[in-house]
Amino acid sequence: MAAVAKFENRTKILATYYKVPESLILALAEIPADLRKEKCREQGIDPYIFRTMMDYSRYPQAFRIHQKLLELRVPAKNFSVLDYGCLVADYGMYFARLGVRVALYDKRTVATDFARFRFAREKLKARVFPFPTDFSKMVKGRRLVIFGEVLEHLENPLGILQECVDQAVPFIYSSCYPFGDKHYFAMPGHSRSAEAQQADCIKLLKPHYASWILHKREVLWQRM
Repeated sequence: MAAVAKFENRTKILATYYKVPESLILALAEIPADLRKEKCREQGIDPYIFRTMMDYSRYPQAFRIHQKLLELRVPAKNFSVLDYGCLVADYGMYFARLGVRVALYDKRTVATDFARFRFAREKLKARVFPFPTDFSKMVKGRRLVIFGEVLEHLENPLGILQECVDQAVPFIYSSCYPFGDKHYFAMPGHSRSAEAQQADCIKLLKPHYASWILHKREVLWQRM
């Protein structure tokens, strides 16, 4: 798959970062996710970083974005990406490996610290915005803003998307929101306020953006 580091060893990345044996990482990975959090914390490992590194990756989603941009013949020159709510920064890593300028943001410093480590070990560059940073500053001049499973966690995703519209961001990627159902919003951490804003978010985006469905509820929004 394009821009996925050959032989990327996610077990080794975690073991190196947390200074623990790879055998411990593999043992923790065998524990069901709902029982694993405390075990991770006992070892000084962030359970959310662990889950996102070991249970899945976001490279397939990043690949679909990339393929659509190629199909649309979007020039790579001067292309810039904001990975908003980056956590382990799979989206950012993918595009940085393509030579794209990448910016990262997450409200948790444990996430941005880990993302910095991943970028540094591959000698890749990224601008990391500290928390809190005004969204209008982060989005300024970005060609693509990626919301990978993050909007549904916010209290006011409509305000974030309004800023994208106001600044005429050429491309926006949303992984599920604003098309979540009742079951989706019953999941822990998903905001009832965000659920209530879904219809308004769609109404905001539709007049300004064409929507390309990449997979299920994943959408790449293209400014018209």
